Amino acid sequence: MRIFYEVYGAGPDTVVFLPPWRQPWREVFDGTGLQVRNYADGSVRITVGSRQSTRAVLAAVAPFATR
Repeated sequence: MRIFYEVYGAGPDTVVFLPPWRQPWREVFDGTGLQVRNYADGSVRITVGSRQSTRAVLAAVAPFATR
């Protein structure tokens, strides 16, 4: 199963929204240093401001994107 996501922006302060997933996103992004806002329904908003943080988001979700 693949994760569908939405991206808003194309530079500093780009925002990525991820829908609820079977594993809590809070656990996935814990310790990554990313600015993640968790919502009650299980979805998250991630503010991405650099290439480094973009790589960190991709690395964190990669294991789930291929299932």
